[in-house]
Amino acid sequence: MLARLAPWTAFMLAAVFAVGHNYYIQQTFWMPDDAYISMRYAENFAAGKGLVYNEGERVEGYTTFLWVVLLGGGAFVGLDLEALAQAIGITFSLGALFLVSRAHRFAPGLSPWSSALAVLMMGTCGVFTTWLMAGMETPLVAFWCVLAVLLNEQVRAQPRAPGLLVLLGVCCALAAMTRPNMGLVFVVLLLDRFIDAVRTRNASFLLFPLTFGALFGAYFLWRYTYYGFLLPNTFYVKVGGTWAQAMRGMDYTGRFLGATFFIAASALAAYLIPKRAFGAPGLRRVLLTLLTVHAAYVVIVGGDFMPSFRFFASVFPLLALLAAMSVAAMRPHAAVALIFVALAHNGMMLVSHRDIGDRAGKGNVGRYGKRVGLWLREHAPPDALLATNTAGSIPFFSKLPAIDMLGLCDAVIAHRDLPVGRGTPGHEKGDGRYVLSRKPDYIQFGSASGSVRPVFRGDREIFQAAEFKRDYVSRTYAIGGGGVVRLYVRKPAAGGKPLSAVSSEETAARKKEVWKPSG
Repeated sequence: MLARLAPWTAFMLAAVFAVGHNYYIQQTFWMPDDAYISMRYAENFAAGKGLVYNEGERVEGYTTFLWVVLLGGGAFVGLDLEALAQAIGITFSLGALFLVSRAHRFAPGLSPWSSALAVLMMGTCGVFTTWLMAGMETPLVAFWCVLAVLLNEQVRAQPRAPGLLVLLGVCCALAAMTRPNMGLVFVVLLLDRFIDAVRTRNASFLLFPLTFGALFGAYFLWRYTYYGFLLPNTFYVKVGGTWAQAMRGMDYTGRFLGATFFIAASALAAYLIPKRAFGAPGLRRVLLTLLTVHAAYVVIVGGDFMPSFRFFASVFPLLALLAAMSVAAMRPHAAVALIFVALAHNGMMLVSHRDIGDRAGKGNVGRYGKRVGLWLREHAPPDALLATNTAGSIPFFSKLPAIDMLGLCDAVIAHRDLPVGRGTPGHEKGDGRYVLSRKPDYIQFGSASGSVRPVFRGDREIFQAAEFKRDYVSRTYAIGGGGVVRLYVRKPAAGGKPLSAVSSEETAARKKEVWKPSG
């Protein structure tokens, strides 16, 4: 009786804790700026302009096709995209928790206590819970990963069930269409199916790759025809081939292992605990392989810049499940002690670890960019061109055509041959000459509030150009609520579009400016 109730109880406790954690984070409304990039694509898609960042420019500045399409459907029927993104995130986060709580029903030999413990590890760890209401695709990716792995266990038990094999192929295709790197899930599960097929002489497993290939192949053919590159534009911005990048990825992975020490250590113990001690050895093999391959991928691409270890959050349910299986294979006294220590460590990390608690709770680029974007929408001509490093919230709310000066949504900047790996991921490229060649009406250095001084590579290259010093002037505007935005405005004599209807408060804010370029 207790064994049957444990997973349900754990699920409810984990759900309450996860929602409570997000209530705390959302007191300051945290939504990463990148979330608004997907929303801008979704909004243009719903408006019939195509999956584009700027109308008429086909650049794949997202790696979240299925997420963008879901948001686009909401935009088409007039839903608020911020609220919709949060609602979808909550739904699929709770869905992933629920699936893990029922893992023992999918995998014969797995204990209900393992399912219950895995859910508690997930629901109390900020690596997973931070993303419930962040407006990002991470919960959707996590859901597909968990579902694919558990469906594979059903196929293991019924290897000649064609419906299950087709469903597994569909699930893996949806995961890879949500984030391309989740194609690794398909590769690992295909290898597992092949090993079992060779042992049992069962050729029906081919239904799995054929289904995946039909769905993902059709999508890939479309996106290659539509955008013209094998990989998303974001890949060319973030990924190089330097040792420095791999070292940055190792540092990122090391910090993740420290933030989840007892869970990660329990999962790694699966390498040492005899296979016969596990109730579901096939699941153990799949989880070990998939998590190892995913960690190698994260190292190779150099990690990520967002809080709460986004690159590991999507597979964290699998890590928690493997850790729970290892704990269940230990001696009872050691297992109980480790459970309490791991859960206590999760709580401590929420309040003390900079990458989990502090950055998520206090991040403000998306929130401040929303204010700036709404102000620009009111004061800038609708055809004015904005060059900014805050490529999500400001363009989304301003509705202005925009140049993403960091290159995520700009093919020219993304494909500029520059070394990457030593700086912040996704913030290392720029092309000042190219930006100036497009004669933007407004240039914003730095982040959402703007900066008088250059911050990023593109900023510095622009700042040094004689054309910039001749044609642009620094302006500081009040945007209400005590906030300001700093912009370089192209002079009317150089063909620029001045900001209209500037209030007296904004005029006063200009006088506080302490520096401007010559000319």
